[in-house]
Amino acid sequence: IYIFICLNFDWFFLPVMLLITFGYHYIKYSLMGSAYFDLGDEEDDDDDDDDASEDKKGKESKSLKAKLQALYDVCQTVQNALDKVASFGERVKNTFNWTVPWLTMLMVIVLSLVTVIFYIIPIRYIFLAWGIKKFTRKIIKPNHIPNNELMDFLSRIPSDEELLLLRDVQAEETKKKR
Repeated sequence: IYIFICLNFDWFFLPVMLLITFGYHYIKYSLMGSAYFDLGDEEDDDDDDDDASEDKKGKESKSLKAKLQALYDVCQTVQNALDKVASFGERVKNTFNWTVPWLTMLMVIVLSLVTVIFYIIPIRYIFLAWGIKKFTRKIIKPNHIPNNELMDFLSRIPSDEELLLLRDVQAEETKKKR
């Protein structure tokens, strides 16, 4: 299998594989409709028992309280970082699930164009053009602010938590209308 892939692999296969994945999820989306987005009604309740533990240890020295506060801050930082990573993964999943059909269709069009470009233009010319652009960017546009287009795109896709909040808001609005 390895030799077959090495002899037959082409760069335009990469976006084609992503397009196939988009097509698979689009078919599931069109057949199942809104049931395809069933996220489950999982609610995470965070228990904050820090106040009770601080009351018990209130008689101890303040350095212990400072250490506990530092530990709490580190745990909060780690929790926020993990939330960002999980949100990023959910946004990628929701891109493939056609949660926002307009943005997913935009991604399909871009991947189709990339496939055609990879098929027509040899990869060494693409790397050559990318390298020239990268190394001459500071000369051509000295005040250029770098931008990550992929992260901008993914920031427009809602995460699962945002979808649940949106579902709750829409449910409340329909109750008010009745």
